[in-house]
Amino acid sequence: MSTSAEPQPAGGAAHLERAKSAQNAEGGETGELFYADIVDRAALVRAMAVKGVDQEIGLLRLKFRDHVRESPGDLELMLKSIGLIVRATQARYGMSAQSSADLVGAISNELRGIADQIMPREEDDV
Repeated sequence: MSTSAEPQPAGGAAHLERAKSAQNAEGGETGELFYADIVDRAALVRAMAVKGVDQEIGLLRLKFRDHVRESPGDLELMLKSIGLIVRATQARYGMSAQSSADLVGAISNELRGIADQIMPREEDDV
């Protein structure tokens, strides 16, 4: 238990110790975190304490919204973004690969339908 006045992230110290132990077991001499020299150590410990992918899914959704606003005609970017969101959702909810593929297909079809209404293809104009 920490006696520090600053609250410790849940599992943060334990994660840090496991990371150090793993590195030492793999031959690390110092017991330091692998990325400690390129990132803020406190932020790394906090990131290691986060459980699940809910925050990442939320961040992906916000980035998707930004991409749609900035490049509404970039269907390829939208489909890639949706694929990332679905894969993260698959990890979060333990979806099967088939359920994940079905979800990507359904969302992609809807997105294509919306894109076709907004920006009809030239061959449709004939």
